[in-house]
Amino acid sequence: MWGELGIGTTGGHRTVPTAVHADLGGTPVLLAAGKTWACAVLGTGVTKCWGDNGVGQVGDGTNVNKNKPTAVHSDLGGTPVLLAAGGIHTCAVLHTGFTKCWGGGSRGQLGDGSTAINLTPQPVQNLGGTSVLLALGEDHTCAVLDTGVTKCWGRNYYGQIGNGVASKPSQQGVMTPTEVHSDLGGTPVLLAAGKSHTCAVLGTGVTKCWGRNDKGQLGDGTITDRTTPTEVSSMGGTPIALSAGPASKFTCAVLDSGVAKCWGDNANGHLGIGSTGGTRLTPATVQVS
Repeated sequence: MWGELGIGTTGGHRTVPTAVHADLGGTPVLLAAGKTWACAVLGTGVTKCWGDNGVGQVGDGTNVNKNKPTAVHSDLGGTPVLLAAGGIHTCAVLHTGFTKCWGGGSRGQLGDGSTAINLTPQPVQNLGGTSVLLALGEDHTCAVLDTGVTKCWGRNYYGQIGNGVASKPSQQGVMTPTEVHSDLGGTPVLLAAGKSHTCAVLGTGVTKCWGRNDKGQLGDGTITDRTTPTEVSSMGGTPIALSAGPASKFTCAVLDSGVAKCWGDNANGHLGIGSTGGTRLTPATVQVS
């Protein structure tokens, strides 16, 4: 619909893998998929995006949708070493150490101190270090810095910023990076953001989540929203991979034992547990066929 497959057309579907248009121009070394667009960093160092660009999430200086890969504006200013895409915004950590974001900023998710749209990459303000981990939710952003500190910014209606408060009834959000509450208890080695929640695996092996929990996506055995990091219950091991998509109300992890577990919304069989419907308030083992 938006050109998010990057194949040079819009509309329809592809039920088998289809090559991205030749305008990609090289082999990606980093790849990120947002809600309705995608971006790639090529081996040449060039960053290109394609798909929905209604609020500038492609980052080329326009708000015109792109059905073929298009170079991000020169305001990017370097080669990304981290790349992430959310609900309507994109962020990158450059080889120079700067973190830059572009696209929709209506909830402060760009971290530039405003709620404006950025059609080109602009620096995150007052970050206080170089991001070593980066995760984007629907309209919030989180980063782990080289100082060991974790900061988030953007919408905080459900506590997804993790600073101990929720922004209800305000919709504006937190417009610059804010440190996650000390309940986090350490430095994350893995970080993931869902639609309105955030999760992290600490160096100690403990997994904690915060934010919206209406479908059990925090995995603490309740459906209570959390404004500070709360330990996931009954994980049964240390995650070596962690995932929660920018439109999702569920979370998944691969443990050091090789077992995969998911928790939260299972409306369409998202959790892979052999059934559909309902929720899982604590991690459930993914079935292997």
